[in-house]
Amino acid sequence: MFSKIAKIRGVNFPRCNIASPSRLKHASSKKIQVQLLKDFPNVGVRGELVYVKPAFMRTYLHMGNGACYITEEQGPRIPVVEKPRKVINEEEVEVKEEEVPETKPVTQEESNAMSLDELSNLFQTMKKSRGRKSVTSSTNAQVVSDSAESGYLASELAELLPEIYIIKLSETTPVPIRKESLSKSIYEISGIQVAVNHINIFKSDGSAINEIPSTGDYSLSINTPADRGVVRKHIKVQ
Repeated sequence: MFSKIAKIRGVNFPRCNIASPSRLKHASSKKIQVQLLKDFPNVGVRGELVYVKPAFMRTYLHMGNGACYITEEQGPRIPVVEKPRKVINEEEVEVKEEEVPETKPVTQEESNAMSLDELSNLFQTMKKSRGRKSVTSSTNAQVVSDSAESGYLASELAELLPEIYIIKLSETTPVPIRKESLSKSIYEISGIQVAVNHINIFKSDGSAINEIPSTGDYSLSINTPADRGVVRKHIKVQ
């Protein structure tokens, strides 16, 4: 285009050749090396040399003096910064092979037997863990407080207790028979701890009493807070 170098206002214009369309198309698809003058996420940091497409350089990096071209005549404008690389210790990368113990195939019968054992153990644990126990120093009997288990249902407790509960008096079971003793007996039969304030004792005429004073027939009612039900049983003291 210019056969000679022209000087205008002290500025030198080098010789410029017009490239053919085919050359422009080929050159635009090739990546060029540039130096970043600013930090660009996912591209690089300030001072790093990267390879990008010319269009990306023109429309994004070069805007606002964010990067400069690297050519044979023009080197890096600022000190070159290399992207830090993570040094991996070969000892850390080495994976030790661990011996894997052989596992025997579990047959269907063994699987079923294990499941039955687990269910049995679970049932026994639930039965033993119902409520909390406390022993009085004078009578050495179990006393159930107001905070005893209240998650049982009336139908559950009714199935576990007999319709008629016979108490035979002896030196170890004297009168009067208090509600604490009845609560202990209920726990020994059913595995359910019933709070003392949920137990009611009635004489044969229907009058309520706090303890059984002598031999005879009595009625027992147990309140179940979980379903607000009532379990009624008969007590025969001999």
